[in-house]
Amino acid sequence: MSELAWFVVSTLKQYSANPGSKVTLDTQIDTLKLDSLSTLEAVMLIEDHFGIELDPAQFSTCDTVADVIALVAKAMPA
Repeated sequence: MSELAWFVVSTLKQYSANPGSKVTLDTQIDTLKLDSLSTLEAVMLIEDHFGIELDPAQFSTCDTVADVIALVAKAMPA
């Protein structure tokens, strides 16, 4: 697993209301039960770690953890 994928998975698991559940690339975002504050904190941590800005509207369209990773990868400089 790449550092990008590992960090996103770890961050989303940290903010999940189901911290004991296994989080994989195929995990559906809604199963993590992130409330709005947890989502905001997770996004801010990811942004700070990678030095990027994510569009909240695009983040809200992510269905799986893999979708979030793809969004972060797209926002990173080439």
